[in-house]
Amino acid sequence: MNGKSYNLEELRSYLLGFASPSETEQIDELSITDSEFADLIGAAEKDLIDSYVQDELRSDVLQRFEEYYLSSPRRREKVRFAQVFKEYSDARISEVWSRRKTDSAAEQKGASVLSRLSRFGRLLSAPTLAVVAAALVLTTFLGWLAVRDRSETGVEIVTNINGNAEIGQSFSSPVPQPSPTPAVDLSLGGTQPTLTPTPENPSPTPKVKIRAQPIIASFVLRPPLRGANVPTVRIPLNAVRASARLELESDDLSSYSVELVNTATGLVVWRHDGIKPRKSNGIASLYLNVPAKILSPSFYTIRATGRSNNGAAEIVGDYPFQVVQ
Repeated sequence: MNGKSYNLEELRSYLLGFASPSETEQIDELSITDSEFADLIGAAEKDLIDSYVQDELRSDVLQRFEEYYLSSPRRREKVRFAQVFKEYSDARISEVWSRRKTDSAAEQKGASVLSRLSRFGRLLSAPTLAVVAAALVLTTFLGWLAVRDRSETGVEIVTNINGNAEIGQSFSSPVPQPSPTPAVDLSLGGTQPTLTPTPENPSPTPKVKIRAQPIIASFVLRPPLRGANVPTVRIPLNAVRASARLELESDDLSSYSVELVNTATGLVVWRHDGIKPRKSNGIASLYLNVPAKILSPSFYTIRATGRSNNGAAEIVGDYPFQVVQ
């Protein structure tokens, strides 16, 4: 990774919009040109989202996350995915713990039954145990004979309410009972019942608290032509930033410097150096992030100057425009 190194706190400040315009521009550039740096930003973003989902963000950081970071639909989708994944993980962990408790209780119950049998065996003498064992074997054998005779002859012995034995006919298998048919309301002219399915309970959708989103004004300035009208740019009163893209006629220069001049007063109200050109739809462009508060209704000119690889300066041109609200 080339240039300045950034720690986790600095990358978090960038993701939350606390970084200065020049630092934001530099990080934006590195995230495109340096794959290693892009991985660091991705890791910092995942850590920030996890902190929000785990309710670890506090005070001004939490407020800034909800107002600035969640203003992007793509970022809100990342947060929703993280919340759904957390709910699924929590449910799986709860299921595993519940299953472990059930298995442990069954083991303890089995152990208690065996221990009671062991204590009962110690209380009986050897002859008594032999008699009990013989009785159990005889009872099991007689039960087996009764079941066999019943299945072969179809006759069973039933004890009536007075305790007397009666012989009654039985069936080798129970007669299946018809299941109760649900009542169906038939209209007078209809021949087929209409069944209304019971709607399933929809799974709850994770909710994300979204507050007022910051307004960012974006506009594009093309190389000026002689006799062309000065373009008009609308900057809302509640905008926090103006994102401008300056299209270049060529990209043969290595870096650029720009000055934002108020045409009415002739004063330079904003300046930025060391801007690298980037291509958008095959057109080389300069990307600028200007604080919206310095763009009051008036006429402005962006003066662009480029530098070649040997350091020589070259005037690129002026980009006039008018700001209205």
